[in-house]
Amino acid sequence: KKNQYKAYSITYFDYFDTVTTIIGYEKKEEDFNERVIYIENLLKEYHRLYDIYDSYENINNLYTLNQEVGKVVDQKIIDLLNYAIDMYNQTSGMMNIAMGSVLKLWHDEREYASYHPNLEGKLPLMSDLEEAAKHTNILDIVIDDERNTVLLKDKLMRLDVGAIAKGYA
Repeated sequence: KKNQYKAYSITYFDYFDTVTTIIGYEKKEEDFNERVIYIENLLKEYHRLYDIYDSYENINNLYTLNQEVGKVVDQKIIDLLNYAIDMYNQTSGMMNIAMGSVLKLWHDEREYASYHPNLEGKLPLMSDLEEAAKHTNILDIVIDDERNTVLLKDKLMRLDVGAIAKGYA
């Protein structure tokens, strides 16, 4: 029948270091492909904005925010940070995007081990973890919603939205 919808899908591994599958029902594959382009462009935008490991030309993202003091950022970053702070409050501090300084130590050890497979992996030093933990106060994130700026009052604080960004986006 001409007017029936058909299922179409596409799977890729381009954003948020995860597999993404888009499934849609359209009468024509061309319509599905148009929607996929729209969705992919959104995911690409969110991925670049929320990336803590890489910078992108003409974008103040979380990577640049972690590197420099007080940046004007996209409203999508402001919205994510406000949501994350709300989640911090709702979870009594269990969901804390200000843990980046601690998580970076674990990330660096994991990366080192992955590039040196002949060496035995190691844990971060407890003294380094304790020092990094001093820089995780979410109250040190100052958001100015009117100016679209974010300031990290603690220069050693790092944001890490890995626990929240994929689902939020």
